[in-house]
Amino acid sequence: MTATDELKKSIERLKKDTDERIKRLKIGVKEVEQTRQEQTGQQYRQR
Repeated sequence: MTATDELKKSIERLKKDTDERIKRLKIGVKEVEQTRQEQTGQQYRQR
């Protein structure tokens, strides 16, 4: 195995890791927005 092959493999691994992180972040943002909407909805109901 040459150094280029090793570099390519590590780059692929990094890409996969970054994609996973981005997916998790997007899911986290969606959850935060949902809870925020639920909280504002509760505030309106209390009035």
